Amino acid sequence: MSRLDGETSLSQISRRRIGRRLPIFIVAILLIAQAVVSICAVSGKSPTFDEPRSLMGAYLQVHGRDFRVNPEDPPLWKYLCGLALPPASISANKNLSSWELLTHHFPDQTRWCVDTLFRTSGTDADALFFRARCLMVPLATVLGVIIAAWAWRLGGPLASIVAVAVYCFDPNFIAHAPLLKGDVPITLATLGAAMSVWSLGRRITALGVVALTAFCAVGTCSKFSAILLIPIVAALLLARAMSSKP
Repeated sequence: MSRLDGETSLSQISRRRIGRRLPIFIVAILLIAQAVVSICAVSGKSPTFDEPRSLMGAYLQVHGRDFRVNPEDPPLWKYLCGLALPPASISANKNLSSWELLTHHFPDQTRWCVDTLFRTSGTDADALFFRARCLMVPLATVLGVIIAAWAWRLGGPLASIVAVAVYCFDPNFIAHAPLLKGDVPITLATLGAAMSVWSLGRRITALGVVALTAFCAVGTCSKFSAILLIPIVAALLLARAMSSKP
């Protein structure tokens, strides 16, 4: 091979590498932009109506193994929130009469949580909410990575960029990404399970089976409605088995 041929081959390899890296770079910039916008959007906003229950539920479940607050949501994503809540960061007054009513009188949950967070000296509720919300945002970033990966496999780099751009600038996800709720975690688990089913429909592998099982487990541990993933996955696998496509 001549020197000119060698230089041409190196140039082609370099262009191919740039061609692969540029879409990844664009996707990364979009996901970082979404994370920054989401955090900025809630940095000056008060908690939503049910976020005090979520925050106190995370604190009690992580530090006290007490599940009487916010039992309507499974605890998996709350363990992530709990990383932002040191044991001494909240002065939980368990002597209030509403504490004993929490297990059988649901409205008292919100009252007790609001009193503990906003009417108890020594508790900086705004700082706690901001830190916990920042820890929820990476889940939305992981969701974006799954969207990018699946779109890339389906339609290539351009499809990946377009899909991630639509996702990153969707007001629903910009608003919900930092909130202390299970909406983004269950979306992540559902999309991950769907992608795993699609991959298994192309070729069954041990890694694919483990991924599908993990996503279904994450979903049911993030929101109780994720139990619907079981019949959904079963229906998708049955439809794939009945298909004549190899």
